[in-house]
Amino acid sequence: AAQSRTSGHFDNQLPLHLVASNRNAKKQFIIKILEQHPRGSQQADKNGRLPLHLSCELGMSWDNAVVHIHNAFQGAIQRREENGRGWTALHMAASCSDSDETLLVNLVKLHPANASVSDANGRFPLHIACQTGVISWENGVSAIFDANPSALTSPDTCDMLPFHIVAFKSPSIVRSSSMPVDRPSAFKKQHRRISRSVSAEAEEEIKRCKKEAKIVSLLYHLLKVNPTILPKV
Repeated sequence: AAQSRTSGHFDNQLPLHLVASNRNAKKQFIIKILEQHPRGSQQADKNGRLPLHLSCELGMSWDNAVVHIHNAFQGAIQRREENGRGWTALHMAASCSDSDETLLVNLVKLHPANASVSDANGRFPLHIACQTGVISWENGVSAIFDANPSALTSPDTCDMLPFHIVAFKSPSIVRSSSMPVDRPSAFKKQHRRISRSVSAEAEEEIKRCKKEAKIVSLLYHLLKVNPTILPKV
């Protein structure tokens, strides 16, 4: 059973792909499947992704899940996914807002060269982490930067630096734009806001403030390590 794949409609995946795509998968279950079919860690699904790619894209815990998949096939950490996007495991972990610090740090430590690999859009893992916007400098972005500082001044195919990408994630920048307001839509939104409870609005505002605080902190650290990027903005 551990060697049976799903149909093409379900991405032609092995059981190992399925558990690697399940954030709630138990460590013992992952280990059991690896014992039954260790070569599954070397096989890609329909989308060209290895089990390691899938577990990193979910931001799964390094100690509880990813390390076991990595140990079964250590070469996966330097493999790109076999599709038009061309991400490595580090790109995928950087794209997940819930990625654990230990996941990002271990991926960089084991294969720092991945921080210098750009995808089909010319984006390094640093660009991807900045696009996520909620991974803090201390919880992984600094490790990615240290492995490839030049990524900070490398524009992607849209001529965007990591700093640009973070800046455009800021709600305050979006609100300050001079785009015309759709008044009927604005009225509907105002009506919905009035209909909400005060506690729900307060909770939403707290979440928004926390998110923006992370973005501002990330902008600060990017400028701190290289103030020369500011004239390019």
